[in-house]
Amino acid sequence: MVPALRADDALHALPGAGDLAMTVYLASPVRDQLDRAQRDIDDHLAIGADGRCLACGEFEPCAIRVTASAVFARYGVLPRRRPGRALPGLRPRVRVLFLEDR
Repeated sequence: MVPALRADDALHALPGAGDLAMTVYLASPVRDQLDRAQRDIDDHLAIGADGRCLACGEFEPCAIRVTASAVFARYGVLPRRRPGRALPGLRPRVRVLFLEDR
């Protein structure tokens, strides 16, 4: 049985192909890698006044964030922006589910 596809699974081809359009669907393991990379970027986005990652203490950019960014680059996808995530004083103490996380 083929798993159901989510709306954000489709990626559109680069513009400039005339009237042709192409949709690429990502396999489940790739989506899992991208979801994990998104969580890693969200967790390691905030830095302190000393330039260190607040999650792991490494200087910015930390190794986990670099690795997560490489996953997005490998598949030609951009991470989702969530305004306010980089501001440590505004980050919620509990995990907040965004609509696209469901």
